[in-house]
Amino acid sequence: NFLVKVNANIGNSAVTSSIEEEVEKLVWATRWGADTVMDLSTGRYIHETREWILRNSPVPIGTVPIYQALEKANGIAEN
Repeated sequence: NFLVKVNANIGNSAVTSSIEEEVEKLVWATRWGADTVMDLSTGRYIHETREWILRNSPVPIGTVPIYQALEKANGIAEN
């Protein structure tokens, strides 16, 4: 037997997408068989986006915490 796990990457940026669109991507990813989902969101509203994704996900979610830390420091790593 050969088993495969499927990971889907989603995430908004400062230029594209909305929270609703990211949740819709999550729904479609899991509907089509994703075992896990990575939220690679950047830009503003990372916390809110991540909260909605976590609340709506039936599968484990991975994140990139440094993106949220930079958003809280207004994009300045030294802060």
